[in-house]
Amino acid sequence: MADSPENMESGVAVKALLDAAGFNVTIQSQPVAQVVARQFTGDYEAVIGGLSPSDADPASTFASAMTPGGSLNIPGVDDPELTKAVTAFKAAGDLEAQKAAATDLQEVYNRVVPFAVMANAQEYVVVDDSVKGVSPSLYSTMFFDGAFVQE
Repeated sequence: MADSPENMESGVAVKALLDAAGFNVTIQSQPVAQVVARQFTGDYEAVIGGLSPSDADPASTFASAMTPGGSLNIPGVDDPELTKAVTAFKAAGDLEAQKAAATDLQEVYNRVVPFAVMANAQEYVVVDDSVKGVSPSLYSTMFFDGAFVQE
């Protein structure tokens, strides 16, 4: 568990839920860099985390997170049905096909990968109304190369 107060609060809440279900849980608190390193080496029993797919290309993030060998496939999921669903989503040619493939992918993922939604995060960038010329990009990255203050 990363050693920030909000992460510790989440860890205590999850521990209480798992303890109530009969698990024997011990929380290990470490700096976030060590927690991330442990996730990518598989040195954990449970993890709290999330996936942040790009709105521009969610299929690439899903493929990386849900197929064998994917760099974001932290739990090591290797399921042919899930791989097929990710591939179908990635190959969907139009919006209607993407919606249908996304629904199928969600249903398969729900069966294959045990998870619980704990919370969601909202991202926002605050820029004063007097600042003009700021260009938004992916993941709340803002480009200020053309920015100026209008007085």
